Amino acid sequence: MQAFEIAQKLAPDNIDLKGMVAEALAEANTGRMEGRPAALVAAILTAAPNHKQGLWLAGIAAAERRDMAAAVAHWERLKAQFPPGSEEAGQIDRYIAEARGEAPPPEAPPAADRPNKRIRVKVTLAEGLKAQAAPDDAVFIFARAAECP
Repeated sequence: MQAFEIAQKLAPDNIDLKGMVAEALAEANTGRMEGRPAALVAAILTAAPNHKQGLWLAGIAAAERRDMAAAVAHWERLKAQFPPGSEEAGQIDRYIAEARGEAPPPEAPPAADRPNKRIRVKVTLAEGLKAQAAPDDAVFIFARAAECP
């Protein structure tokens, strides 16, 4: 959170960063979107009404408030941004069905012609930082697909 707070001071209008901060705050708040996370999501959608992460989180916040109609509306706008039949659209369909109290659609089997997705990461420290790091220090790497919520 400290890193996110510093980043927000440096780029206060960056809506992608606002989304990451909202998600991190919610996770730190036992998964709850109420309060500052919801306010950040509202700011994101004011600036960019079709922002994928903003719509995703707005749907979660609405579902928390038991406003299932709003949750479905946000997720339907989000789903429209993905190709029909895509993995993302299928996952959103399952959330929409749950919000409506319906049985979720079955998950599509993985396509045999789709290659396995992998990320290979090599982490190095700048020379000036190596002396400050201990061998048992933790390193956290955050990765997500650019087109996913």
